[in-house]
Amino acid sequence: MVQNGLIRGEGLATMILPGPEAGSSHAWNVPAISAEFGSTGPVIGSAMYTRLDEGQIKCGTCHDAHNHSAGDPYLRGAPNALCQECHAGHPGHTVSGSWQPTCTDCHQAHDPFSGNRSLVRTTVLNQTLSQIFPVTLVALSGPGSFSDGDPAVNDGICQVCHIATSYHRYDGSGAVHNPGSNCIACHPHESGFLPTGGDCLSCHTVAQDNGDGIPAGGRRAVVGEFAYNSHHVQGAVDGSHCTIYHDQSAHQAGQVLLRDVDHAGVSFNYDQLTLVEIEPFCLHCHDADGDQTGAGTQPFGDGIQIPNIERTGGWAAAAHKTGGISGSGFTCLDCHAQRHGSNLKNLLSPWDGEPGVDQVNEEEGFCYSCHSPGGVINEALSNGWFGGAYSNFADSIAAAFDQTHIHPVNDSSAGHQFMLGLQSLELECESCHDPHQPTGKYWAAISNQTPITMVGTGQLWGDQPAEKIGAYDPAHTYAAPFIGAAGVDLSGDPLPVDGSGYSQMTATVLPDYNSLCLSCHQYAMDHVAAINWSVSKHGSAAAEPLGPAGWPLAAPYESTQRGQYYLACIDCHEAHGSANAWMFKRSINGAALTEIITGESADEWRPACNQCHSGSSQNRHHNADVYIKLGMPPSSPNCLVCHEIHMGGIYTNCVTSGCHNHDDFF
Repeated sequence: MVQNGLIRGEGLATMILPGPEAGSSHAWNVPAISAEFGSTGPVIGSAMYTRLDEGQIKCGTCHDAHNHSAGDPYLRGAPNALCQECHAGHPGHTVSGSWQPTCTDCHQAHDPFSGNRSLVRTTVLNQTLSQIFPVTLVALSGPGSFSDGDPAVNDGICQVCHIATSYHRYDGSGAVHNPGSNCIACHPHESGFLPTGGDCLSCHTVAQDNGDGIPAGGRRAVVGEFAYNSHHVQGAVDGSHCTIYHDQSAHQAGQVLLRDVDHAGVSFNYDQLTLVEIEPFCLHCHDADGDQTGAGTQPFGDGIQIPNIERTGGWAAAAHKTGGISGSGFTCLDCHAQRHGSNLKNLLSPWDGEPGVDQVNEEEGFCYSCHSPGGVINEALSNGWFGGAYSNFADSIAAAFDQTHIHPVNDSSAGHQFMLGLQSLELECESCHDPHQPTGKYWAAISNQTPITMVGTGQLWGDQPAEKIGAYDPAHTYAAPFIGAAGVDLSGDPLPVDGSGYSQMTATVLPDYNSLCLSCHQYAMDHVAAINWSVSKHGSAAAEPLGPAGWPLAAPYESTQRGQYYLACIDCHEAHGSANAWMFKRSINGAALTEIITGESADEWRPACNQCHSGSSQNRHHNADVYIKLGMPPSSPNCLVCHEIHMGGIYTNCVTSGCHNHDDFF
């Protein structure tokens, strides 16, 4: 019987139909080139190419009906080789096991009515078990896909043959692994179904566990972490972002390899037990040149500049790295344990922490987690060894900031936000201490270590000769104050005291705290007036000469050299907090102050002033030089200028009188 130009007969009608059938490939008169089915067509000029009819596949393209020597079904070549004449990018299944599947083991070229995609057979022989299993592939993902996770029907085309794989076995056993996903996204036909990683997001949206115990419990789902408050990629995330830093050459082989972005072709092995290679991996990117292998300093193409943590080797000597005296240093993952995202800023730990009203978990509170009582001991500058009377004044940063008068690092504190010139800033711990740069405690300046970084730059400050207090004003002299007996501080560190009890923080040792402090305090902030240390008598301005009544100065400030000295800010002020007003220290020039300074009363300030200005306070004030400066004749001074008659003759406040402040009258 002849119908539509095709000879039809018994046994043929169920095999071939005239015209194409959607989703079924080799019906009569279909294009040899099909992007949907990965067919590139035969090579131009080849024997098979000449058998196409205007680019369409006919029966005679693959079959030689008149060559009985070809054998049933009269194919023009071996099945695999013939299929690959058009499907050149589809090699056979990679050998794994005792037998090698051929194209026709999985595909039936003449069964367009099966309902399965890509002419996948409705039944497949598992040759290892010698059993025939039904197959359903009506979708690439979801129900009826490669392995849809339906425990009642294990009929995925890959699944029906697998008996020893880690996932998706013929009987439904094996670890759970992306049920209902498009398997060939990660295991493409082009690779012989070996895993090539595919789109990372398609797998790592959920946890991955192949049952090998590496790591214990499997690898967590990571894609969702890029939606946390801070994360490495800004904006939409795709698999290309992952492969910038993840080397997939050993993917699923029990290792996580991280690309060395400074050396092409080199990778770090991320070992969760030792973490020995995570720090160089991070620092090779967080340096001045970023990713040298091509991605630069904005590797994700999101406009975000990589922070330079290395800063010309600063981290290598940083106290957080070396651990200072204790030697118990940290590495990146001690503070940034979550690599992909965190609820806290800057990927801080813990990743699921609550920022809180004042954001203490990601600002000063994060620092307090270590620098607190019982943790890291960072004594106040005037703690026990500056006088000996207040050894429990503050044995940690957290305790120092718990005092009445503090630098307002807490978000809710008055003065926390301030203007630095025309720039609006917030005061935080890292304003003066970039966590990746400081190299030691205050006293360690003897060995050119320093706890501070310059405001606004993050650069280490105080370790170079040009950054020492003596360089602040070379025309005048800095004299280190008296400390007292030698010994050790609360943390067991040796005290910076010479044989006579004077501080070893000399002009060439002590960091230039004046420049550090004045980088902010040259401007008026909140209730604190702007300070011009160059015109202050305690600063660079010439002090008053020795008066007729005698105003001697205590050692180390020689009275005959009174116009030559200037003080460092920390000679009188605590850096973090104090019970005294204006953060005044609890001990001055080697002696503890027994009274708390609450305001501007002369009675409260006299003990502090007397530590350097020795002699009678009355002689210092009832003096002809003072009367002249206040505009009074020395022979008949007006006592009411300083003494309030209705208050029993008590003298006025030192500061509000206009006589004594940073830019003091005398």
